[in-house]
Amino acid sequence: MLSIDAEIPKPSRYVPNLKVDEIALAANQAYRSNTRNALGYPVDMDRLLDLLELSTVWEDIEEPEGAAFFASYSPQNDGLITINEKHKQLFETRPDVYSACLGHESGHRILRHSEIFAPSSTPSLFEDESPSSFVFHKSSWYQYGLSREEVEKSKESRRVLNETLAKHAWISEIAHRTLKEIQTHYEPDWVFWQAEHFSLCLRIPHDRLNEQLETGWDFSWRSIYRLADLFGVSASMMRLRLEKLDVIEIGSDGRPHPKPTERQTGLFHS
Repeated sequence: MLSIDAEIPKPSRYVPNLKVDEIALAANQAYRSNTRNALGYPVDMDRLLDLLELSTVWEDIEEPEGAAFFASYSPQNDGLITINEKHKQLFETRPDVYSACLGHESGHRILRHSEIFAPSSTPSLFEDESPSSFVFHKSSWYQYGLSREEVEKSKESRRVLNETLAKHAWISEIAHRTLKEIQTHYEPDWVFWQAEHFSLCLRIPHDRLNEQLETGWDFSWRSIYRLADLFGVSASMMRLRLEKLDVIEIGSDGRPHPKPTERQTGLFHS
């Protein structure tokens, strides 16, 4: 089991992003010490899941209108991540999205999110393996670094399938339950965004990013793409990471520009 040298607080919407970043960095450092990847990037998420003793399984999961299901974490049986086979082609063409997806689910495990749902008299979002009990995301959240255009394209490709699902709900018990219970199985927004932030910080550890910025950073899109390739993430995710760390801001000219130095220093140095 991966030993993470960080205090992990009780799950709460009030856990700050800086704390999540700290935990993600500790997880990345533990990953470094347990693999031959001394740099800590790109993160081999399948290897990290092995270190976390998490199993994965692929299943064909229906997605009702307005919902998305890339993967879901269940703490049962020592931890299981179910990945939606409907998105397998996307994952094959966009390995960065696949990596971000697994980073998100590992965040649920490390941040102890399942604790907020048990014990409870309400249906657990992380229990059972029936299709109606899986955790869905709101497709409007543009998860895993996908652009608005990519999300809209994905939603359109599922539209016909969703219409078919609705039309046949009266003869399909699974479809009926899914449509009926979907609103009770959305992942709470703060849980979603904490796991997203964890995934981002895990795959772009800020200590290693700082090292790269100190070797010659010219605040150009070309440099952002270079960093993205280096860390094995999408350019949009690298841009987001740099913005969250107050390293850059996108100007009215559509180009990245530096943020004030004093704001950067407080985030990168203790």
